[in-house]
Amino acid sequence: MMFKLLIITFLLLSQVLLAQNRADSLRQGYGLFADYTLNFHHADFKRIYDCPGCSPGYRNGFGQGWAIGILYEHPINKVLSAEFRLSYLDFSGKLTRDEPIMLSVNNKAVEGMIEHTFDTKLNAIGLIPLIKYKPLKNFSINLGFHIGYLIDKSYSQKEEISSPKGFGTFIDSNGVDTKTRVRNEFSGELEKAVPVLFSPMIGFSYKVPMNKNGTLYAEPEIFYSYSLNNIVDDDLVSKWNLSAVRIGLSLKYTPDNTVKIIEKFEELYFIDTVQIETDLIDRDIIVKGIETYSTDIIEQKNVKLTRTSITRTDTSKVTIIHTLSCNVKAVGVDSSGNEIENPKFIIEEFTTRKLSPLLNYIFFDDNSSELPEKYVRLANHEVRYFSADSLFYNSTLDLYYNVLNIVGKRMHLNPFAKITLVGCNSDQGLEKGNKTLSYERAVAIKDYFTKTWLIDEYRIQITTRTLPEKASLPADDFDKMAENRRVEIHSDDYSIIEPIFLQNIVRTSNIPIARFKMEANSTAGVLEWNLNVSHISNQERHNIKVHSNQAVPRFYDIEINKHQQFMPKSDAPIFFRLSVSDKKGNHCLTPIFDIPVDITTIREKRELTIDDYEIEVYNLILFDFDDYKISKENLKIIEFVKSRMRQQSEVEIRGYTDRLGEDEYNKILSGKRANQTKSLIERPEALTEGLGETILLYDNDVPEGRFYSRTVEIKLKTKVK
Repeated sequence: MMFKLLIITFLLLSQVLLAQNRADSLRQGYGLFADYTLNFHHADFKRIYDCPGCSPGYRNGFGQGWAIGILYEHPINKVLSAEFRLSYLDFSGKLTRDEPIMLSVNNKAVEGMIEHTFDTKLNAIGLIPLIKYKPLKNFSINLGFHIGYLIDKSYSQKEEISSPKGFGTFIDSNGVDTKTRVRNEFSGELEKAVPVLFSPMIGFSYKVPMNKNGTLYAEPEIFYSYSLNNIVDDDLVSKWNLSAVRIGLSLKYTPDNTVKIIEKFEELYFIDTVQIETDLIDRDIIVKGIETYSTDIIEQKNVKLTRTSITRTDTSKVTIIHTLSCNVKAVGVDSSGNEIENPKFIIEEFTTRKLSPLLNYIFFDDNSSELPEKYVRLANHEVRYFSADSLFYNSTLDLYYNVLNIVGKRMHLNPFAKITLVGCNSDQGLEKGNKTLSYERAVAIKDYFTKTWLIDEYRIQITTRTLPEKASLPADDFDKMAENRRVEIHSDDYSIIEPIFLQNIVRTSNIPIARFKMEANSTAGVLEWNLNVSHISNQERHNIKVHSNQAVPRFYDIEINKHQQFMPKSDAPIFFRLSVSDKKGNHCLTPIFDIPVDITTIREKRELTIDDYEIEVYNLILFDFDDYKISKENLKIIEFVKSRMRQQSEVEIRGYTDRLGEDEYNKILSGKRANQTKSLIERPEALTEGLGETILLYDNDVPEGRFYSRTVEIKLKTKVK
């Protein structure tokens, strides 16, 4: 019963292990084996059933034989495998026992020896399940058992006198000499032999590859087995089992049963295209983008698919056919900002006189003695043509920037007049106490007078200071420092620095602003545009040209009344045209449009007895900072104004300040300046107004603009019959 349980347990274990399937890389093996066996019989019996004998008892025996068969090896994992062998084994062996005996030789008692021999022929076919453990590559420890079914179980028995040699015979029970040295000689089948022998086994083996691809192995092996049951089941036999040492070789064929993986490769392209319109090419092109790769491996049965996804973004560059269109239209804009469609400009002439103070200060940049470029300088050949009268239509600051030429001209007209140049500095920072800088600034002015206007040096005196005598304070204020960096021009002859009195005809338009509404559509982008406005008066062409490299604005305004030199002098229309160029060399030119003009001249007004006016504008010499007192220079101007007034003259007096100081304070200060002027001209009905800094007459970011803003403007409007 025990044998059966062991067999069942081993078979179940093997099936469980086999059910855990193996990696595809492990191979099954088929083969043959052949072992040379050394059989060791272990016994304790005197005789067996149905076989008489006189042996004192058998103990050990030995025999040799063969074990051959077929095998199958199934891998469980990389270190374990199950092997099954179907075998034919020879367990034969000879058991012997020597027994001393007294023999009669020639009627004499002689000591002798009897050899009891029990020679058995045991052959079995059997099943050998093994578990093979591989602690090292190719080396296995093998555990299992042999289940052998006896198919040959014969025996032969005899007792033979082994000593003395050559003589001596047995005597039978009757005392008769048998004349033989052998007795009890029997043979036959072991009647009570067990059908099956169960023998646990342990062994070692080592695989030796016999070809390159590892499918054929020779595996030397050695096993030891020991049977757990007796060979015969007989009460006369206390013990008879056997152990065996087997030394041999197995030949195994291990076919490559690894599933052949079919490798496939696939490339998938994912291409996106971005279209760009460009004018840098002469034909459409595709620019291949940078490819990015990602790889996925998909395994299904015996197929290994390597899929490479290739992603890129191409750029489709498409040539652009650029278009350019443009248009322009003129409208008028009234004083309230309302647009007037289809305008007609009605021009009226007035005789106008104006008197502007001459600011006798030349301002310099910080820590510099170089004459700034904003001051107009003439070449030597140009001085003879210079006339202050030509500056009538210039703005006050443009007139001021000609101060050196005005003084130079007056020095020529007054050959005995002399001037003094007072060099000053801000006395702050790098200019602190730097009278050398003050001197160099004065020298720069002197050089212009002597080299360009050819004024004799003895007529020009230089003195130096740090801060000016009437400095702008506080001296460390940024704007005040700029006002103190100057050269002052003083003269012993008032005519050199007196205000500028100019007279001319001023024309005014009923519509103060001409607005040119422009439109340009360009796919390439505007490179430049030009607006050309012109008219012909007295056979002279007058132009206003506006040029820009920027985008075309929605409109461009021209304040007609501020462009006296352009103002039409006849009824000829104003012509205008817009031209636009794009960045690809395309050009657009609108037709020439016109604006009607109607002019009323002074002569026509007097011939037709139309009321006419003379307009005179006088600016007092500039007030000092935060001062409203009338200086002696301004008193001279006021006396001149009084001489120009008529009973019918309409008088307007307006006071102004610069941006410095508080708004309300500046308004009060400008009002004081206007009222002080009104009291001196003795016209109580005059309109006075203090505007402070609500209207800045000039650019207050520059010192000259602030000085000119500290003024009082007197306007006379006199009716002329």
